[in-house]
Amino acid sequence: MSTREIAINIINALSEEQLIEFIKTYSDSSVGKKVNVAEKKAEERDLDEKRRALEELNQFVDKYSHLIATDDYKEDLAAHRREKYGL
Repeated sequence: MSTREIAINIINALSEEQLIEFIKTYSDSSVGKKVNVAEKKAEERDLDEKRRALEELNQFVDKYSHLIATDDYKEDLAAHRREKYGL
């Protein structure tokens, strides 16, 4: 019996759940993998969107960082409360 026949027999013996896990595990390997182009493009778009959002957030933080008086949150909060509510 050839190696290929042994592999086919093993795959045929797998349950449906085991077969699904097998496909998930080995579908990303470079051997015999046909890349799902649409899925890869969607992932790239998501990453690009996240990068743009992060860049916008960083620009916002840079723009308004001068408004942060100290690194101590509790001190800043107390100062803002005194200013706003006279506490």
